[in-house]
Amino acid sequence: MTDTKIKPGTAVKEAMLSEKNVRAFQFTDLVIKIVDERFYVNKDQLVKESPVFLAMLTGNFKEKGATEIELQDKDPTAFSHFLRQTLPGFKGLEMSEKTAHLILPLAHKYQTEATLLKIDTVLATSLNEKKYKNIDELINDILEAELYRQPKYLQACINKAYTTFTYKELTNAPEFHNVSNDTKFTVLSKRCEKLEFGNKTFLEELDKINTCFECRHERIRIQDVARKILSK
Repeated sequence: MTDTKIKPGTAVKEAMLSEKNVRAFQFTDLVIKIVDERFYVNKDQLVKESPVFLAMLTGNFKEKGATEIELQDKDPTAFSHFLRQTLPGFKGLEMSEKTAHLILPLAHKYQTEATLLKIDTVLATSLNEKKYKNIDELINDILEAELYRQPKYLQACINKAYTTFTYKELTNAPEFHNVSNDTKFTVLSKRCEKLEFGNKTFLEELDKINTCFECRHERIRIQDVARKILSK
């Protein structure tokens, strides 16, 4: 089983932990080794949160009955954060946006639903306050939300996309074609609805203009142009 990875450029920098933060859990009976780090966990707590670990430790795999297992191709810092956000003993621990991005691939791989729900909420909330320098950053977030099936996060991305960037900016972005058809349709439909609402508001404002002949004549001309735009 290998990790699913998002494209380069979307990786989050590792959040550094001190030695005292990489600590053992109480009543441990399983050691998880990653590179040179060892994590001491309670097996029952782990399998309760993760059906993947449940299958690994109780099914017909080499890890069954083991007191120490080794995980390949994992980042110990990310795994430490993942354990602290997933296992009992750290309830109430806040999750930052950086940590959410960091542990999302692990939570998805090991199917820890409670952690995934928390990540989804954190990323959606933080995105609402986020200002994007360019559209590529937002598309990266959309692809991440789709890949790891984060509905709140994806909806926040969609809202940000159609309210922040133009139709041309969206469709001309090189990576936009990698976005799913459903998401593209939703973004572009919302963008069109926004434009239509703006044009209707524009027509309503024109009706309030001075009713003198010259103004009325010009107003009718502009209204005709606007109606043609709306009818396309």
